[in-house]
Amino acid sequence: MRAGERVVQHSSVGPQYLHVIVFLAACACAALIAMIVLATGRQTQNMIFARTTVSPMLSGASVTAGYGELRNAGDKPDKLLRIESEVVNAIELHESINKNGIAHMQRITLPIVLEAGETLELRPGRKHLMMFATTRRFVSGEKVPLTFVFERAGPSLTMAEVG
Repeated sequence: MRAGERVVQHSSVGPQYLHVIVFLAACACAALIAMIVLATGRQTQNMIFARTTVSPMLSGASVTAGYGELRNAGDKPDKLLRIESEVVNAIELHESINKNGIAHMQRITLPIVLEAGETLELRPGRKHLMMFATTRRFVSGEKVPLTFVFERAGPSLTMAEVG
């Protein structure tokens, strides 16, 4: 060092601490996302799907039905607003009813409320999904994506097995 020069030391974080900084930043982001999710009430883990199936389709058909169980495992009621799929143009909730000894199907208008702990059972001859104008024929063994959109929980995707 020459006369009159002074040494300036910089305080910098060495590479050995970079992983700690990245970890802390990730934690802060996760906490922020959690606060946003809680503030909007969107908790898709509260919707539980079981035995979700779609009937195989006959050659030339563009309509099929879907079955299974959907349970609101949350502690608050939630409204089912709509059901959609990238491979079905229209999905409706229907119910089979018997009028004067004759079986009929009638559409159930959405939204419907699923109370906390309630299970919506979709069965042949009872409530079920009707899928109109499918983009292709569904054959046994494949999976069909169905998204149930709820007011509180938001979109909940299930993969229904054809069979």
